[in-house]
Amino acid sequence: MRMGRNLQSVRLNAGNVRSDSGIYLVELLVAVFISSLLAAALAENMSQTLKLTSSGQNQIVAAAIGQELIDNARNTDYAVLSGLVGNTYTLNINSSNSGSPVNTRPLMLDLTNLDWSTDAENNKFVGTVTEMLTNAGWGSYTDATGAVLPNGVKVDITVNWTEIKMNKTYTVSTFISRNGIHN
Repeated sequence: MRMGRNLQSVRLNAGNVRSDSGIYLVELLVAVFISSLLAAALAENMSQTLKLTSSGQNQIVAAAIGQELIDNARNTDYAVLSGLVGNTYTLNINSSNSGSPVNTRPLMLDLTNLDWSTDAENNKFVGTVTEMLTNAGWGSYTDATGAVLPNGVKVDITVNWTEIKMNKTYTVSTFISRNGIHN
């Protein structure tokens, strides 16, 4: 009788080993399935992050171009600026000449090293830049030649580009007075 109990115990243990091995396989399949879901979610997040990074780069480049043109307009002789009032210029990006009488140097050129910036070299920023000079509405004066010129010039810079099938715009403006900032 004692021998029968041991044999019965061995049979029960052998049955448990078989059922546990099937559970391990199911657990492994569930773990692989959950891992694949997590990997898909992470891939989607990485795609969105890449789009946002590209968008941020374009905005930074647009702001840099706009600020460069505003700074150049502020450094231009007032007589030259006032003579250009009423004109709008479409400027060239990634070219040897900007196309502007106010800013004749190429846009996006690193003037310290006299080399094109990385974005210009790779031509990653594709857009248009418009420079518009208008009368600021502060009256006018007559110069030495008898020409009537405005007392103030408003300079508007607009940078347009397309990303992810959407049109984007960055605009910056400044007023330049004939008498400077200290009237």
